[in-house]
Amino acid sequence: MLKEARNVQPEVAEESHDPVDVAHATLVVAILTQAVEEEGMGYLDSQDGRYWLGLIGLDPEVIKTRLLHRMHNTELQEVA
Repeated sequence: MLKEARNVQPEVAEESHDPVDVAHATLVVAILTQAVEEEGMGYLDSQDGRYWLGLIGLDPEVIKTRLLHRMHNTELQEVA
């Protein structure tokens, strides 16, 4: 279901090319992906989910919209 989540690239508020910042954002996205796989997309609205998203400057609504859009596109491709 959420293999699409792994393809969501973090859009950090102030994009940095510092390897430490990139690794941090990648780690946060991996944590969020695992949590959403285990608990569902509602995790993004939880206090913990908002905490993790806030660390890298992401809005839960934006992420949910992108995930739903990607999931819908994937379903359409599977039908075609």
